[in-house]
Amino acid sequence: MLSVGNFLAGVPINAADSVFAHRLNRNGVKLREVLGEQFGQYLSDIVPNLIIFGPVPHGFGLSESDAAGDNRWIYEYFRAADSLDMERLLAQHTDDVRLTFGNHPTMVGKESYRQAIGALWSMIKGMSHSLSGAWSVNDGAVGIAEAMVMYTRKNDTLFTIKACTVLRRRGGKVADIRIHADVNGL
Repeated sequence: MLSVGNFLAGVPINAADSVFAHRLNRNGVKLREVLGEQFGQYLSDIVPNLIIFGPVPHGFGLSESDAAGDNRWIYEYFRAADSLDMERLLAQHTDDVRLTFGNHPTMVGKESYRQAIGALWSMIKGMSHSLSGAWSVNDGAVGIAEAMVMYTRKNDTLFTIKACTVLRRRGGKVADIRIHADVNGL
């Protein structure tokens, strides 16, 4: 049986798809057919949280103050995170990356990063960051992302939180990441 979780897993969603969400389909099965009468409520819950990859189209609902600098690298970072491909994500970090997640102690190094993020990923089937703001400052050395993050749990239920992430880069790679989010309900 097709569930919402495995229906959406790996489906690339962009601004056009969120505007025309009724066209979402996978392998010829339409989301409306999976959800039946719950489709309308699902769209009400999910459409505001769909991730937009790349620069926000003019007039899409975000103001000019919701972006700064060349923020494409920030979107690419979250594309890699949402892929749940650890090697792809780790490739964007320095060997001595520092990770601070919520109130947990700061961890140092790619192996510590792998363990921390891997522990989170072990609880989910998928995740999607819907950025409501992305600022790249200091010539791309610092990125700030404000997002709604939707996790698909292993039982196909959804859990959505607000998050803010600060990324500091060195040599084009993330050397320090601070994730301000509470995933305790996950």
